[in-house]
Amino acid sequence: MLEVTGLSDEQSDFRGQMSEFAEHTPSNSSLLVFVDGASSRIAYFLEECYGLFGANCQYLGGGTGSSTNRSQPSIVTNSGVKKDCAQLISIPRPMTTSVEHGWNKIAGPFLVTSASNNIIHTLDYRPAFETYQEAIRESTGEDISLENFHHQSHLYPFGMSRIDSAVVVRETFKVKGDSLVCVGEIPENQLVYILYGTTLSLINASKQAATSLTGAGRYDKSFPVLIFDCISRVFFLRKQFQEELTGIDATLTARGHTIGALTMGEIACSGDTCLEFYNKSIVLGVFHEP
Repeated sequence: MLEVTGLSDEQSDFRGQMSEFAEHTPSNSSLLVFVDGASSRIAYFLEECYGLFGANCQYLGGGTGSSTNRSQPSIVTNSGVKKDCAQLISIPRPMTTSVEHGWNKIAGPFLVTSASNNIIHTLDYRPAFETYQEAIRESTGEDISLENFHHQSHLYPFGMSRIDSAVVVRETFKVKGDSLVCVGEIPENQLVYILYGTTLSLINASKQAATSLTGAGRYDKSFPVLIFDCISRVFFLRKQFQEELTGIDATLTARGHTIGALTMGEIACSGDTCLEFYNKSIVLGVFHEP
C-alpha cells in the first residue's frame, strides 16, 4: 500500500513517489486507486500512474470526500485520515473491468479554449458559464442560473470525446465568476459536449456494465465483485437507485458476492484505453485466477 501526497500541487513529483512501489508490483497485478475527489490534478496524477505502471496492471477505484466537493480529510492511510492525496493498493491478481454511464449528447461540440486544471474559463472563446447557459436553453428550454445551478447542473454534465468514440463524463459543481468548476480536469483544446440522461438510460447502462463482466472468463470467487458507483447517480435516480443495484446484483449473482462504494468520481481503464477519471459513471471489476 502506498500513499501519494500533494495531488493539487503543481510541484509534486508523482513518479518519484511511486517509483519504488512500482518496482515491487508484479506484472499482471491489479491496482486499487483511491484519490481525494476534491483535488484539482487527479487526471494528471492518473496519467503519471499509467505512465509508470502501464498496461501490465489493471486499475479500479474512485474518489473520496464529501458530496459538497469541499476539501477535507477523507483518505484513510497508515498515518491517519488525510486530504489531497491518493492511496494505491496492489493485489497480485489480474482483473477485468467495465465502465458505463448512460449519458447522451444534447449540445456541442464546444472547444475548450481556456482552462486551468478543473476550471473551464472559456468555450469557443466565450465565457464558459454563458455558453453553457445558452446551449442548455436552446436544447431543452431550461434556464440555468446562479440561483438554481446547484440543483440543475447535475442534469447537464460535460462529455469529453475520445478517439474511440467513447465519452468521459465531467460534472460541473460550481460557478466561479464566468468560469465553471468541474470534478476532474478538462484540458485546453478538448472537444466537449453537454450531456443529458434519463432514469432508464442510467439504469440500463449499469446493467450493461454488469453484463460486460459476465463474459470475462475465469474469475476468483474468493474475491468479491467490486462496484464503484458515483454518488451523483443517487441524487439523479433518487428512489429508483435501488433498481440500479438490483439490476447489477441480478446480473452478477453467478459471480458470487459484491461489495463497493459510492464515490466522488470513478477510476478504471475501459478496454484498451488509458487510465481515466470518470464522473457520474459506474465502474465494476472482477478478479481472475492468475
